This record gives sequence, structure tokens and C-alpha cells, in this order.
Amino acid sequence: MEYNSKIDTRSLYIHWPFCAYKCDYCPFVSFAGRDQFMERYNNALMKEIEYFFGKNKSQKQQIDTIFIGGGTPSTWPDEMILDTSGKLNSVLSMSKNIEFTIEVNPGTVRDSQLEIFKDIGINRFSVGVQSLNDSILKNLNRFQKAQDVYNLLDKASNYFENISIDLILGLPGVSFQEWKSYLKIIVGLPIKHISVYFLTIYENTPLYYKIESGEVELIKDDEFVDIYNWTVDFLEEYGFYRYEISNFAKKGYESAHNKVYWDRKPYKAFGLAACSFDGTCRFQNYKDLSKYIECLEKSESVTETCEFLTDDQVRLEKIMLGLRTDLGVDREILFAQLSNEQKISLEKRISELLDKKFVYEKNNCLVISPLFLTIENEIVLELLGK
Repeated sequence: MEYNSKIDTRSLYIHWPFCAYKCDYCPFVSFAGRDQFMERYNNALMKEIEYFFGKNKSQKQQIDTIFIGGGTPSTWPDEMILDTSGKLNSVLSMSKNIEFTIEVNPGTVRDSQLEIFKDIGINRFSVGVQSLNDSILKNLNRFQKAQDVYNLLDKASNYFENISIDLILGLPGVSFQEWKSYLKIIVGLPIKHISVYFLTIYENTPLYYKIESGEVELIKDDEFVDIYNWTVDFLEEYGFYRYEISNFAKKGYESAHNKVYWDRKPYKAFGLAACSFDGTCRFQNYKDLSKYIECLEKSESVTETCEFLTDDQVRLEKIMLGLRTDLGVDREILFAQLSNEQKISLEKRISELLDKKFVYEKNNCLVISPLFLTIENEIVLELLGK
């Protein structure tokens, strides 16, 4: 099966898999030291874009959000990203209020790139800060310094009003006190959005093996919860309101592209290992770099897997994604497809969660109480009766 190209797709993700270095905690399909493949990959990427938008289309598709992720898109050579931008403009129409994001890493952005990014229509600049502790980042094979962050944000603020940064909560060696000191610096930077991602340990990453061997230790769960809850309160004091478990924004600067994911709207993704959703099925492109390039050079499909979602899977996704946000999940979704007996049982479980203050109700929706956002998975399982 292939992505339904007749669906009104308003959001695109574009994957640039090349990096200057590979961080120890990174689980994404990305590569350091394969720059020799950049030109062939870029040509293949343009071919995939052209094929999709050229198929069964009588007019240009209007697009509301584009997100260029990686990898490290700031390693994209100027002439190649300009070529890809030209291809996008030849096959689609940018909506008047488009949100066009690019991810970058400090220390990998040249001054001239900022002007190029702005010229091709990028208006949201996402910076992978992760930490302001140089030595901790170096130990995780991430070669940037706090000064690189300050220099980049100072220059980028001359080109972009909408700047977002990513942080990782729970990096080994970062104490609660040090985390507090980071946040006090960060709220004074020229930014409008902060993503605070929980450190997740993925098997077969260098960090996984360091933890297994006892070389590094993670913070305890109770301290993790305390740090997160303090972070939510602190950021709100400075005008960064939580609208999703990991995302905080000044009013009006919430990520429109990420909201597409949480609302389960269609999005088409291009590039190596890129994942798409057409409202019914989820698709993933080949993860093998050579295979992805060679298939497109031969005008063959690059879809490796396709998953048709069952009604139960759709309901579960809606519950999990809804509970991650400050809007919560509608009762109608919670009780969909249940028998009378199951509805009675669920109502009892909801009452227990309400009594314990784990959740509260707002506009006929169930919302996780701020203090218990870190146990969202457990709350979901309780709602599902598992």
C-alpha cells in the first residue's frame, strides 16, 4: 500500500539524516562521516517530493506546515537546500500563514546560512541546546559549547522571531540545582518556545551500554518527577505555558506542526526512514541509505512498511495523545466502541482517578493533573483497565 495522495495533506516532514557527529543517546536514523552521499541523497529526496506531488494532482497542494528535521539539517550544503526549496515551490503552494521550521545544532550553523534559511521561507528556528554543561555534552559525544548557543541565538534573533530550543531532562551528571541554573539563563534568551524532552535510553546506543556497564548513573525516579514539576511551575512564571507534556510556549507560539501529530491529522514525510500518516495508515520509508537512494534513482517506491490501524489502535492513540496535551481527551473518545458493561467499569476507574486528583474534568474532557504528568503511561493503562 502507498500513502493516499488524494488526501488533503497540509503538513510535510523532510528528513536530512547527515550529522557532524553522532550523539551517544541518539536513536534516530542519522549518520556522521557519510557526507559523500549528500548529493545523491538530495537528488533522491527531490525526486520523491516531485513524484508525490506530481501524481494525481491537477493543481498545487496548499501546505500549512513544513518541518525539516534530522540528523542535523544545518549540515545541508547551501546549493542543495536551495535546490530542494526550488523543488518544493514548483510543486506546492505555501499558505499565507505557513509555519516552516528547521532544526539546527549550535556550532554547525554558518552566519550566511541564516539569511538563506530566511530567504527560502523558513520562519521557525529550532535549536538543539539539550544542556548548557559543556563537559557533560562532550561525554555524550555532543561537541557544542554553551557559548555556541548564546552566539547562535544572538545572531538568529536578527532573522527569526519564532525561535524554539530543545532541552533534555535527566542527562547523567546534571543535578537538580544545575538544572535550575540552566532554566534561569534560558528564560532570558530570545526564544518563544521550549521543548523539554525526558531522556529515554534506547537499546544499542552508546549511552545504553555506558549505563549497563555502570559507567554512568541516571537520576532516581522521584527526583526526576520533582525536577519536572518544578520546571512546569518555573517556566509558567516566565510566560512559557505548558500545552503538551514536553512543550512550553509563549502565547501564540505553540508549534502548529506538532499539533498535527497530536490531532492525528495527515502528514507526508520525505526522506530516509521518514514516517507518514494519511489518516488511516502509517508508513515508513526505507532505513537503509543506499536502498533509499537506489530505489528513487530507479523510480521505485521507497515505502518499507505500512500499518493499517484497527479501531482499537485508533482509540488508544487518541487517548494517549489527548492526555499528553492541556486539552485532554474527550469523554466521547474514551467511551467509544465499549459495551455497557465496559462503560460502567470505565466510569468507575475514572471516578477513582478523579478522587485521587490524578485527573480532572474540563469541557467534557479528562485532563491529567499537572503534578501527575510524568505518570501519563500508568494513567492510560488504568483507563484501559490494564
